[in-house]
Amino acid sequence: MKDGTATKEPERRVPLDDTALAKVDAEGIEVDWDDVKGLATLLMCRLPVQVCHHPHLVQAHPDMSFTLGPTPDARAIGLALGKPDGFPDMFKVKRRLHRGYLPVLESEWENDGLRLAQTVLTYLPHDRRVTTGKETQYVAMRVTVTNTGDAERKVPLFIYLGRGGSDCVAIYAPFTASATRWAEAPLPLKLDGSALLVENGAVLVYRVDGPVAAAFVPKAVEEPAAEDKVPALNNALRFDMLLAKGATRILDFVMADTIEPLPMSELPAMQKLTFDKALEQAVGRSDALLAPAMKLTTPDARINDIYKALILSALSLQFRDPDNGWQIPRQAPCRGVWSWEFAHLAVPLIAVGCHRELDLSLKYFIDRQNGVGPKSANTKPRGNIKSSRGSFTGDTGANQLWMNETGSILWVLAERFRYSRDTEWLKAHWPSILAAWEWIQTERDTTRVKDENGEKVRYWGLLPSGMPGDIDLYCYQFTFNDGFTWLGMSEIATAAREARMPEAERLTKDAAEYRQCILDVLHREEFVDPNTNLLFVPNTVFYRETPADKRDPYWCADGPVQLFDVGILHPTDKRFADMVEFTRITKSLPHSGILLGLAEHVAGGVEWYPNQTERSYFRSYLARGEVEKALLVLYSNLTYGMSNDTYVTTERFHTDNPNFTAFHPNGSGNGRNIDMLRRMVIDEQDPGKLTLLRGCPGRWFEPGQSITVENASTLFGTMAIRVKSEADRITIDVQAPDREIPETMTLVVRCPKDRPIKTATVNGKPAKIRGEAITLPREKGVFHVVLQR
Repeated sequence: MKDGTATKEPERRVPLDDTALAKVDAEGIEVDWDDVKGLATLLMCRLPVQVCHHPHLVQAHPDMSFTLGPTPDARAIGLALGKPDGFPDMFKVKRRLHRGYLPVLESEWENDGLRLAQTVLTYLPHDRRVTTGKETQYVAMRVTVTNTGDAERKVPLFIYLGRGGSDCVAIYAPFTASATRWAEAPLPLKLDGSALLVENGAVLVYRVDGPVAAAFVPKAVEEPAAEDKVPALNNALRFDMLLAKGATRILDFVMADTIEPLPMSELPAMQKLTFDKALEQAVGRSDALLAPAMKLTTPDARINDIYKALILSALSLQFRDPDNGWQIPRQAPCRGVWSWEFAHLAVPLIAVGCHRELDLSLKYFIDRQNGVGPKSANTKPRGNIKSSRGSFTGDTGANQLWMNETGSILWVLAERFRYSRDTEWLKAHWPSILAAWEWIQTERDTTRVKDENGEKVRYWGLLPSGMPGDIDLYCYQFTFNDGFTWLGMSEIATAAREARMPEAERLTKDAAEYRQCILDVLHREEFVDPNTNLLFVPNTVFYRETPADKRDPYWCADGPVQLFDVGILHPTDKRFADMVEFTRITKSLPHSGILLGLAEHVAGGVEWYPNQTERSYFRSYLARGEVEKALLVLYSNLTYGMSNDTYVTTERFHTDNPNFTAFHPNGSGNGRNIDMLRRMVIDEQDPGKLTLLRGCPGRWFEPGQSITVENASTLFGTMAIRVKSEADRITIDVQAPDREIPETMTLVVRCPKDRPIKTATVNGKPAKIRGEAITLPREKGVFHVVLQR
């Protein structure tokens, strides 16, 4: 405002409403981070920093506290500076991952002339990595206090020992940073030199780089007034220091990773450990986990960090079970294994080369296979099924076992073979696969019946009526239940052909027949919606006859979008455009242009699902050649579906509450984002075909930019891509897949409009340019592509 006159804000390139998709398409806008900002973004509320696969969970929080375990009684550690209740304001704390992607949290907060910095990580004192789940783990924390004021001052620092409470386990509630965590009754601890001990063990040790006065204060000196909302703050390790202007004091801590103290025999190792050594191990451990994975380097440094951070986060959710020898593949740090969610984490990890890290997670499902595995779960999908023998189920309680879980795990098993081509591995698990196959076919046989008129029932050849997702509803859900069950069967049939298994022909016929049954149901059930005049594909049989309040309510999430995702319908089918338009018109989703994949909003329009269907829309828009729309979906989801500073994904968020982060981090959300980032450079969605660089924005081909893809696993073998852009030309070296030659291999380069490609050569020979695409020869080896501007 100037002279009392309101100034008009500049018009956005991309509006934050449901016109965004049309605008980017019509005007050729390739969005960047700033284009999609403007709504509330998420805090990092729970970042796991435990050693990968370790079952002892360590979660860092936005107020610089952290918890040791997943239950309300888990030990919590908190910091206060300057006064007993001088807790960091989580909305003012700056956070980042070490090196931009490692699960090592660095936080910083400034207040009242003081700067408090903290780094939290974990360390294995006796082992290189987690192999049994019984390894000893330490938590290491570095705290620095800096006097940023103009004069020398006395500064107290408080390290509180409390209980995590609801903040550490809340799934669908905001993180509140409640001070009640530090109100536990006084603990029988004593400070012995630099070690805080209990009678039978060591809680923590500390090291400082200068003079401090340290004391353990079990009980608050003063009781709070009755009207005071802050409880008594007990169990504080207090450090008093005198800091000159600009001076910094460094305090390093090594502590137990659970509420239980470490044995006294660990005390010498705890005292010997230096923070630098612990950090060095954490860096090396994470880089070793990333070593088998595809290397992705783009002109967008943030994309590069997100890609690596998501891989490490996804792997950290595979908790080693010391009693069973498998990894528990959780959807989030809290309890619960959903097979369909796991599949969306696992398949992208397999596709980028991390299949071996997932073998023990697959063992979890194979060993627990109902009636077949050596440790049968003895559970069954929620449906009108004859038997559970051969089916796969997760661990979410008897009321949340989905009908598509068996097909979802078959999908993962198929991709484990198809990317590695480890025939011996496939043969070792073939009996389990065939048992799952027979379960599906046996249950499908129960729906091959005729009605009283001798006609096939409308649900002919589908799975029996059962529960789609977590909702307590039985129905013939052909888009989601049958869609993913067919996907698992189809991919297993392909794997059988590639491995030349004797059952390959039968499995191929079974999968083809199932696909046709789903298409037949689709054609019978679809109708032109009278209100919109759009072709509408329902998500269930009998949709039209079912009262609205009795239907599967998640049509946006589990409806026809999933048929495009699994490949039963191709994205160029007319139904795709009608589905998108129907969503826009009838759902009245705020910001549905930006956040098209946020399938359902509840709680009065406040609560949203990100990281759910964005993968489906992204791949579909790429297949349709609508790259601007694909980029809008991708960057919007990365902006609003994860914390912007630490890249921790969430299942849901509130548009008016940035510290509401459900199932945080979100395993399948990690996987779907990894899939989209990989698909920017390598896209295999059309069988037998390989499309390269099609999801890269034109700005990545500006002069001076480069793209590198190394050690890239594909369905055809390992390959690499290197792009270098100059003022007058772009050179691209493609190392073709080393195992098989795709039917077609196409290179797509989206050059800026003011610098279009004029000519192209491949290994010195002229090549045709069709739009933005160059088809490479069907040969192995290296292709040196030169594009002249």
